[in-house]
Amino acid sequence: NAKPGVTIRLSDLAEVSTKQKENARFFQYNEDDVVVVAIWPDPDANQYTVATEFQRLVAQETKSLGQVFVLNDPKKFIDDAILNILIALMVGMLSAAIVVLMVYRKFSTVILISISMPIALATSIISMSIAGVGINILSLGAMSISIGMVVDGAIVVLDSIQVKCHNRTVTHRLVFDAVRDVRSSLITSTL
Repeated sequence: NAKPGVTIRLSDLAEVSTKQKENARFFQYNEDDVVVVAIWPDPDANQYTVATEFQRLVAQETKSLGQVFVLNDPKKFIDDAILNILIALMVGMLSAAIVVLMVYRKFSTVILISISMPIALATSIISMSIAGVGINILSLGAMSISIGMVVDGAIVVLDSIQVKCHNRTVTHRLVFDAVRDVRSSLITSTL
């Protein structure tokens, strides 16, 4: 029986009353009653950004209410994972430098190999940022594998140069020929 433009209220059709339901769930933290707030971000959301913004808003809105306890913080997990990866990167760089020094016995070779790793990492991060790809555990793992490939490639090129220039006067031509000898193999294996 509805007519266009005429509002129908629920109270016109039924008896409406408000009742307060007794709370069936209580949350406590250290024997104090607490209010629990949880968020579920979209699957493609940046967890770190969401957690940071959520904590900022909670701190801003609850200043006068009391303490805020964060029980499950993805930010902490991400920070710990990044720290672990940076430590692993430093240990990997140090290990590679020691092995290269033991094999080649030249500091110039060690420096070249050691510099290639952070350059590869920085290039990866910049490329991902430009492409709009987020950094997560999976991409950090892929970057560590890629850095290993860069080190492998640098060692192969240095070895080729060393073999080509053995007992000869080092010239630009010899170095370019040595690099040219391994170029196709390196490009193929990297791709």
